[in-house]
Amino acid sequence: MTAKMVVIASYPRSGNTWTRLVLDHVCRRATAPISINDIDNGFYNLRRMIFDGFAPIDAANLTAAEIDRYWPDVLRGFAATQPDTSPLIIKTHETARRTEMGDWLYPPEIMQGVIHLVRHPFDVAASYAPHLGWTIDRTIRAMLDSDHHLDRAADRMHVATAERVGSWAGHAASWTADDLPWPVISLRYEDLRADPIAGFTRAAAVAGLADDAGLIARAVDFSRFDRLQAEEREAGFRERPATSPAFFRAGRSGIGWQDADPALLRELADRSAEMMQRFDYRADGGWEG
Repeated sequence: MTAKMVVIASYPRSGNTWTRLVLDHVCRRATAPISINDIDNGFYNLRRMIFDGFAPIDAANLTAAEIDRYWPDVLRGFAATQPDTSPLIIKTHETARRTEMGDWLYPPEIMQGVIHLVRHPFDVAASYAPHLGWTIDRTIRAMLDSDHHLDRAADRMHVATAERVGSWAGHAASWTADDLPWPVISLRYEDLRADPIAGFTRAAAVAGLADDAGLIARAVDFSRFDRLQAEEREAGFRERPATSPAFFRAGRSGIGWQDADPALLRELADRSAEMMQRFDYRADGGWEG
């Protein structure tokens, strides 16, 4: 029986890895903290391996556009090989979209639901810039670019398969559109930080996990930022890119974006206005609680 997928979708630096870690503790009913280097879900670093294992041709011989066309069938094949005893949790920074062939990138028949995470774009910029090793101004320009990709080679794909991230506003709009074929809940990063037990209880419900308040509270405690930061300092984190000095940063809001060009911040706010209003984000960097 084919496993059902639960996709955690977010713009980069919006709490995806933290969410994966909390849900992994819940899935495994952990009674002790799980190492950040032992997260047993997401399959993010295995994207290339999964693709090459289920596509009829190696990704190195395809362009990013050609790879895109194969992903729905690759995911169908992958899901069919996974046990259906627990949710198949997948991390993505992709936009929600159809391929050029008309298929949804994530096929509806193998989907259980989507946990969509969103974070104030100013704070995304402040966290995304050191992650990429870029200036904050360059990062904001990328967040305004509808063609922004992750892991894109100039032509052929050699190491990893690309993710079409797009602009911050376009990404948020894609995962909140009215015509999506799967159930989606949107969770603000800020709300998860303010009340993680409430937010992760909703996320666990989408994943079909037990509504066990004590288990979720324990998972949240085991995934505290100070513990994640301490482990990364001591043992490193295999998902941290070489461009980033640290993967688990402060996790706080309102820090760092003030150094950006004010004109770029205004442009980001103006061009993201509809989605910012949808999520009660203000153009001064604040939000409504």
